[in-house]
Amino acid sequence: EGPCSVYASDMKSSDPAIKIVYPKMLLVKLLKGQELEFEATASLGTGKEHAKFVPAHVFYKGYPKISLDKIKNPEEVVKSCPVDVFALDGKQVKIVNLEACHLCMACVDVADPQGSVMVEGSEKDFIFTVESWGKLPCEEILTKALDLIDEKVDEFSSLLNKSE
Repeated sequence: EGPCSVYASDMKSSDPAIKIVYPKMLLVKLLKGQELEFEATASLGTGKEHAKFVPAHVFYKGYPKISLDKIKNPEEVVKSCPVDVFALDGKQVKIVNLEACHLCMACVDVADPQGSVMVEGSEKDFIFTVESWGKLPCEEILTKALDLIDEKVDEFSSLLNKSE
């Protein structure tokens, strides 16, 4: 009964296996004399059915390849990088955080002379990132995704064999 704030952690489930993902999420603020009673339903689904079931943000990028050659404005090149890939070592630009590079080309744009900094993403090597929304650990998301791919490959293979 209000006045109070009701948080997700205040919900109680009859099933002990059900856990609140974001317990500190504010649901409602009750005024004096107000009270809240509600029934919630949890359902399982896949991202193919609806985006609300997607457990993570998953993406990849080509592994950065950076070459540096006779840069006349090293301070500007270092300052231009929004993710601190570079540092100054005396008057030389040094790569200190290659994997942070997201290929924005800001360093290429400011480099003098043009072509003294070259950046490209590898077409052979890549960085694969899984950012979980908190419902499942990244390892479990990846394992389940690979299991689904295996099932689909088996199904496809089976259909190919039937058509022969």
